[in-house]
Amino acid sequence: MEGLIHIRPSEFATRAVRIVEGIEKKPYGKLLTVNQAAEYSGLSAWTIRNMVHRGQLRYIPGKHWKIDVRDLDKTLESMKETREEE
Repeated sequence: MEGLIHIRPSEFATRAVRIVEGIEKKPYGKLLTVNQAAEYSGLSAWTIRNMVHRGQLRYIPGKHWKIDVRDLDKTLESMKETREEE
């Protein structure tokens, strides 16, 4: 199969850690753009916009919406679910 790269599981894990560490080390300030919020959270930019439209996520209006990283963290935390054992 042309164009496919075969990665061993241990190599994949190493690359994944590098990607996550890279995101966490980016010099984001307290306010994020929609795209930065998407990258930070692992969600798509459309999902971030939908969360704003549904009133789930606060934002600062303007030409480019700004999202406070603390609000994003709180929203993501509130979305977590735990599965109760039956």
